[in-house]
Amino acid sequence: MLHIQQMLSVITMLVLAFAIQGAEGHALVKEARWHGNNMKMTHYWDCSGQGCDASTLQPWMETRYISPPGYGPQDPMDFGGPLYGEKMWLTGAASDALSQLMGDDDGCCGGDPNDGGVGGCGKCILVQNPLSLHPDWTAIVMKKNRCPPWSHGCGAGQPHFDVAAPGFDNLQYSTANVCGSRPKTGFDSKQQSAVLGSWYTKCQDTAKCAYLCNQLPPAFQKGCKLFASWGWKRGDPSTVKYRAVTCPPEFQRHVGAQFGPKGAVPQDPVPKPNPSPTPKPKPKPRPSPAPSPTSKACIAYCSKTNFKQTKTKSCGKVKNKNECL
Repeated sequence: MLHIQQMLSVITMLVLAFAIQGAEGHALVKEARWHGNNMKMTHYWDCSGQGCDASTLQPWMETRYISPPGYGPQDPMDFGGPLYGEKMWLTGAASDALSQLMGDDDGCCGGDPNDGGVGGCGKCILVQNPLSLHPDWTAIVMKKNRCPPWSHGCGAGQPHFDVAAPGFDNLQYSTANVCGSRPKTGFDSKQQSAVLGSWYTKCQDTAKCAYLCNQLPPAFQKGCKLFASWGWKRGDPSTVKYRAVTCPPEFQRHVGAQFGPKGAVPQDPVPKPNPSPTPKPKPKPRPSPAPSPTSKACIAYCSKTNFKQTKTKSCGKVKNKNECL
């Protein structure tokens, strides 16, 4: 009896251990302490290549140094579900303070040879924006670019993440927008990439401006609407909670597949509706030849031999009875 009780105790402990491990991505992680609550976030989409891809592109060709649509906001449900209960996966430019927090580059997603060795490429943080319609939502943000110390808000010790969101570039502050000027950016112009850049002049929050995403090329609309649904109430919230976390493996696989040695990997084109098949023209019926007037010779011959006239009545020169029915 004692032996059975000991076995049950061991089984119970194992079950609890697995339950705790499985809850890591949800309840336990949700309750974990934030590293800070003073991070600033902004948004951009300038179509330019991301710093972590600089060493991936071989040989270097500026015309191929662009951001693929796949770097835009992604819905975790399209990849099997969230790891921490997050509502979206994002990429963007991290300040050096955040890069140091995240650690060395991850081999999944490139490395920036010009970042001074601060690292962080392919690494993630979990964020929560209190100044939004959904202050309880969290998002995973991966570093794909550097927000250098000389940029506004990215100075020494300042946690700042500039989120890559199509349509949300602000041309007043954007310094590297190449949308429409480099090949295959997907945009017709800089202006098209910035239709929501100053959303706060039109709407109370990003969600109310989501309809503007319809002005973007089809490949960018879903990500634009997903980001807008968060409902930011400021274009530069500065009380964002954050902490470093392990990137969801499916997110790393997705991002790692977007850019290769030859540049942005071609995206699957938006399916076009199948055109209706062109109906084949119906052949026009051939007109029956007009009957020739019956000759007197034909009438005479047929009347003598009791034969009927031919259908075509073409017996003007009657030679034998075969020309009559």
